[in-house]
Amino acid sequence: MGRTRSVACCGSDPAAIAEFSAPAMKGLLRDAYARYDVVRLLAVAPGVIAVNVRQTPTDRDDNVVESAWGAALYVIARREGGWRIVAGQNNAVDAPR
Repeated sequence: MGRTRSVACCGSDPAAIAEFSAPAMKGLLRDAYARYDVVRLLAVAPGVIAVNVRQTPTDRDDNVVESAWGAALYVIARREGGWRIVAGQNNAVDAPR
């Protein structure tokens, strides 16, 4: 089992999020692409939905490549100004066979 590390960041401040994630986006993830497909939506309360997403690794032209696959769960809530992701969890998963 891999090790898990939690990192607290930024709240909902877009500038703080951009600053926090910049090293990864300019380095390790610079040429990383993925297609996000919604697998399931579940209304968990009024104005709150849970969304399961499959992350398929691709190249710049959306061709599937050999790389890490992922599955994500996002909790999205209606806020002033629209719907916002309020919580999320990404997990590495095996590629489908």
